[in-house]
Amino acid sequence: MLNDGDPFHRSYVFEILSNLARYEDPHGRIRLDLLSIFKRMNDKDPYYRLDSSHTSSRLAEYKELRDAIIPAIPLIIEMLNGRGLSYRSNALKTLSQLAEYGEFRSAIIPAIPLIIHMLNDRDSSRRLHALKTLSQLAPHMELRNAICPAIPLILHMFGDEDPSYVLSVLSTTVELRGAIRRAIPPIIHKLEDEGLYRRLSVLKILSQLAKHVDLHDAIRSAILLIADMLENGDAALRLAAVRVLDQLSD
Repeated sequence: MLNDGDPFHRSYVFEILSNLARYEDPHGRIRLDLLSIFKRMNDKDPYYRLDSSHTSSRLAEYKELRDAIIPAIPLIIEMLNGRGLSYRSNALKTLSQLAEYGEFRSAIIPAIPLIIHMLNDRDSSRRLHALKTLSQLAPHMELRNAICPAIPLILHMFGDEDPSYVLSVLSTTVELRGAIRRAIPPIIHKLEDEGLYRRLSVLKILSQLAKHVDLHDAIRSAILLIADMLENGDAALRLAAVRVLDQLSD
């Protein structure tokens, strides 16, 4: 039925495979079916590609099947270059789910430059999706060095995106703090922006980064601007400024 032209029939097959995987006995047969599925993952039919990538992430829950899923990861990464938004969104979601398992992380690394490139997209929803994906990948130590080139872009992301979480995760890795420290001075200049949301976003980022003593020297150049907000800012700005100063005083 995987060769059936009806997308609904194929969806039923993928659903059946996912359900059968709950039982140990069919795993050998499912491994063979996976090879068939992955050979066609670059099928022009968008329904087939979406269903097959979704099935991959569901079957990854079963340790016995993971080595059979690894060959699918380059094909999922190819979907990031697809024109359709559903291709990219589904691929990002699948990669985030697969990254939860250590067996897949080295195969996922080639996807990260493509995800970083999406941070430059004109579409804010695509930028937000890419940032969300990086925040989901960042907790995995094996992927952080690949994410490092995104730090300058992430530090300058404002508007609908909030980069605080992903930066706080990356900053827990000592080896990445040098890149973060170099990117701090340009972001401090954003405190001179008249936009309230932008200044609050900068203060939130600085508060997260100030948890690390070795970043204090880069952040202290903002003290005069932050102190001015204590006198002339509104209540939200004053509270955010106090949080940064508290972190710097520890």
